Amino acid sequence: MCQPILYCFCVFFSLVRIKGRELVKKIAIYKNRLAIQMPEKILIYELYSDDSSDMYYRVKEKIVKKFECNLLVVCSDHIILCQVCALKSRVVLGCIQTLR
Repeated sequence: MCQPILYCFCVFFSLVRIKGRELVKKIAIYKNRLAIQMPEKILIYELYSDDSSDMYYRVKEKIVKKFECNLLVVCSDHIILCQVCALKSRVVLGCIQTLR
């Protein structure tokens, strides 16, 4: 049984609970974005409100594909998947670019 994802925002000491039923492999956070890698997909969440004390996230994009990576990085417009020999950059709502 998988537990929900708890994300603690230390500046306001608030706690966000994101329900999930799958194993979480990696989590990446950047400003108002939260990316969660699961075995068969990556979910990208975005802060729904401009009020920083209101921590409600909604799904912005689902990438239904199995990715093998050592490190997951989320930026303002990209998801970067770091592998041993290459970096793969995926534009949010876009295509995959391989950087060597």
